[in-house]
Amino acid sequence: MVKRKVKSHGLSKRGQTKNTQRNKMLKEIANLPTRKGITPNSMVKYYMGLNILKSTVQQYLLYKDTPELDNLFRSLSRNIQFDLTGVKLFSTGAYSTKAWRLKGTDTKLVRDHFFQRTKSLTKLFEQLVENPKMTVLEFIDFLIENCSTVFLTKEEHSVVNTVTKQHPQWTNHKVYKKLGIKFHNNALNEFIKQHRIGKSLNINY
Repeated sequence: MVKRKVKSHGLSKRGQTKNTQRNKMLKEIANLPTRKGITPNSMVKYYMGLNILKSTVQQYLLYKDTPELDNLFRSLSRNIQFDLTGVKLFSTGAYSTKAWRLKGTDTKLVRDHFFQRTKSLTKLFEQLVENPKMTVLEFIDFLIENCSTVFLTKEEHSVVNTVTKQHPQWTNHKVYKKLGIKFHNNALNEFIKQHRIGKSLNINY
């Protein structure tokens, strides 16, 4: 008599692992901390953004020593930062003197990261290598310090982009200085001093 194999309807070990991971994720989302300036629903975006970046750390380590691939990898990854830093919390409140004169008019101003996203990504991945358990609040603090924005005119933004392409080793902040772009009430420098990030961004005062 040939014995028939009975198909099990239980979860495989792989399926059980996925379920465990999913339950852990849902529990973490349900218990996300609060942060002034970010709505509770939006906190999920920062949680997911952090986990997406954590999941690509090994890719970063694979590409980092090959400049062409490293640049391409960081360029592809930087949009996460752009999507997460569009709220007021990540604005320095700094306007270039020319942008300040246009504030409140119909002229559209440009939000510019004073420390480029591709550069801040390198710093973030290095921190994730050292601290793979980075929390969502630590991630948000990192974004404030390294991915906040200033307001420039379209013309200023265009010139800044041109110069950084010619000198990719320079930060946007350095380019502002090179071009003589000043900020109303010295607001950008005050932001950097307030958050004590001059040293970490190689900005000296």
